[in-house]
Amino acid sequence: AVVSTQSTGIFATTTFGMVHGTDINIPDYFIQNSFSTRHHSSGINGLDISQSCLLTIGDDGDVVKSSLHPDRITVTGRRTAHFSAGISVRFLGANHFVTVGSDQRLVVCRLLDLEPVFCCYVDVPDPHDLVCSEDGNQRTALVCGKGFQEYQLAGL
Repeated sequence: AVVSTQSTGIFATTTFGMVHGTDINIPDYFIQNSFSTRHHSSGINGLDISQSCLLTIGDDGDVVKSSLHPDRITVTGRRTAHFSAGISVRFLGANHFVTVGSDQRLVVCRLLDLEPVFCCYVDVPDPHDLVCSEDGNQRTALVCGKGFQEYQLAGL
């Protein structure tokens, strides 16, 4: 997975658990201004970025929270979210994030301490992506796989 955030950085993940970051506003950025850190023991399947916070989810079922700096990524928290591979992770507002895994569970956690606040099984076979949206107090998660299913996450 590759993500660009506000035209300032490019982040790429590997199948052996590494996250690579590059600041694209500095000349010769690919050579002099690249940095890497190991986030997972195996492949990373999803990531999301909000301001200076990076979330990743991997084959190990863990979610890793990191803070972003111009020259490094610092891991600030880790929690097992799924009993099998984690597939996708998305921010939900400023205080929560949502994950979906190959165990067909949708998990909502607090960003502050990574504690789960909601969990349910999804009816979508083979989930492979997750989309979240927020409109006022309405929060929605859409799980995509062999079909799709929408979840209203009110009260979070």
